[in-house]
Amino acid sequence: MPHRALSFLFGASIASCPAQAQDGGFFATIGAENRTQKLAASGALLGSLAPVTPFDEETKGDRIDGTASLGYDLPIGGSLFLGIEASLGLGNLDQRLDARASATATQTVYICYPDPFAVGGCAGPPSISETTTVFDETQHLALNVRTGPSVALMARAGLRFGPTRIWGFGGVVRQRLHAAHDLPAVNTAIPPVYRYALGPPGVQILELAQRTTLPAEQVSETRRMTGSIVGVGLEQRITGRYSLVARYGYADYGETTFQSTARLAPVRIKSRSHTFSMALGARF
Repeated sequence: MPHRALSFLFGASIASCPAQAQDGGFFATIGAENRTQKLAASGALLGSLAPVTPFDEETKGDRIDGTASLGYDLPIGGSLFLGIEASLGLGNLDQRLDARASATATQTVYICYPDPFAVGGCAGPPSISETTTVFDETQHLALNVRTGPSVALMARAGLRFGPTRIWGFGGVVRQRLHAAHDLPAVNTAIPPVYRYALGPPGVQILELAQRTTLPAEQVSETRRMTGSIVGVGLEQRITGRYSLVARYGYADYGETTFQSTARLAPVRIKSRSHTFSMALGARF
């Protein structure tokens, strides 16, 4: 009799394990996610003819990467449960932001009849000839940004209806961001201005030549951005302890500032993302 009772209790214990795994306990998922990454960059290009040219650019990119998570659910009565989950978003997404700055300088040269008593040494109109030249200084910034991978730690709360679970989650997310900019060299030369003077043949320099050289610049930096993530999830058990899991998440990684260089004022980059994922889950 004791032997039969022990066998009954042992069998009941074994039979209850799958139910406990379905109700709560540890779980893991692995799958794929589609990430839509939005970046916004603002700053200013530094030049000679145009000392400061502000820019404010945005870009959006998509990529499908792998994702994995590990967590624990705790039933708290009825169909309610609470849990905690850590997730990893794999892969990198490369995006590019472009900014331009263009400035011109106009130089007008008059050749006229000399008059030592006139302002500027010219007898006034009509002049013998007049030449106008426009000089251009154009800069093109290529800002290349790579985001990923990312990790998140989230709390979750939801409801279980038989083989189906729905929940909401929120927590802290951290993302790697690498930014590199490329600025080609720009050379602008404005020649000197001359006027004819009285006396022996010759010229008098009114203005010295202006020559500006903006050197080529290539700089890169890496940052770790920390922000918040919120979203919803749906799990459908397919057999035993295995299930299909779908999630949507919105992450705001905040803003980071890259220090200024010789040709670029401090650049502020904001990073946000939307993710949709499908995964295979297991409870144990």
